[in-house]
Amino acid sequence: MNKGLWIGIGIVVLVVVGGGVLLLRNTNPKSSEIVGQPDLQVPVTKETAVPEAKVETTSKIVEVTVEGSQFKFLPTTVRAKKGDTVVVMFKNNEGIHDWGIDEYDVRTNQIGEGEEEEMEFVADKTGTFEYYCSVGNHRQMGMVGKLIVE
Repeated sequence: MNKGLWIGIGIVVLVVVGGGVLLLRNTNPKSSEIVGQPDLQVPVTKETAVPEAKVETTSKIVEVTVEGSQFKFLPTTVRAKKGDTVVVMFKNNEGIHDWGIDEYDVRTNQIGEGEEEEMEFVADKTGTFEYYCSVGNHRQMGMVGKLIVE
């Protein structure tokens, strides 16, 4: 064989081996070139994506209108999930009343007949909580309801 053929074979071998080394360096996760950088070729698995999605999709806004009249609220039960934002539109149909929940430290002002007031809070505790009117003895006379947070 002639000398030029050997040189050509040597060049081909160097190109193949060199290309293989570069390919291995770019796909080896322990390579110093990609340490600390995201591996964009590895798809996110469902196991890693699901917890984040659950956190973002479980919280919602619960809007409810609570009407107050002489010694009662309608509805008498409001339900929410832990983490929900609860928006209560309190409408007073008769007399002077307010609406509040001690455990969430929320309360409307005392408002007159035909008035309304909105309260907003995050349901960050689970359980059953009583809402009530604090005017006079309205609570004792049955002007109560319950918020159930699951």
